[in-house]
Amino acid sequence: MVADVRVQVRHEDDGSASSPCPPAPRPPLRMTPQRQAILDAVRASHDHPRAADIFERVRAVLPGVAFATVYNALHALADHGIILQLSFGDHASRFDGRVDRHDHVLCTRCGELADAVAPPPPAMVEQAAADTGFAIHAYHTQLLGICAACQDAESVRVAGSLHEPR
Repeated sequence: MVADVRVQVRHEDDGSASSPCPPAPRPPLRMTPQRQAILDAVRASHDHPRAADIFERVRAVLPGVAFATVYNALHALADHGIILQLSFGDHASRFDGRVDRHDHVLCTRCGELADAVAPPPPAMVEQAAADTGFAIHAYHTQLLGICAACQDAESVRVAGSLHEPR
């Protein structure tokens, strides 16, 4: 089985003196009670929830919270590097409280998203740098496949169809 590997190179800057493009200074993010509840919900989640999922979880703790508050807070937290925002084409963004370097495996059937650490072969990074002229200093790999639950469901469906009368 061949995995479909897509590499997204993040062009983040650590602000070091050797960097040709230092980041613009960003004011610190004020941590309101709502933002803290939202951050807590993201960090407690291991399913890479969407904004709507986080809204439901936060609303259980803060019943008066508005969806716009959750949505805006998620984007502010991501913009400040406190959480990760993961975009997958036309689908709703997913959020991850884990901000260390790691990759993701996405089920193309059900949308399950799991963490993985999959360093690319050095030749791939070198080739990407040669093709683009970028000095690559970070990467994020998305592996696409079918999760175990969907594989099991498919094998049950296929097995059942083999024994159905015609």
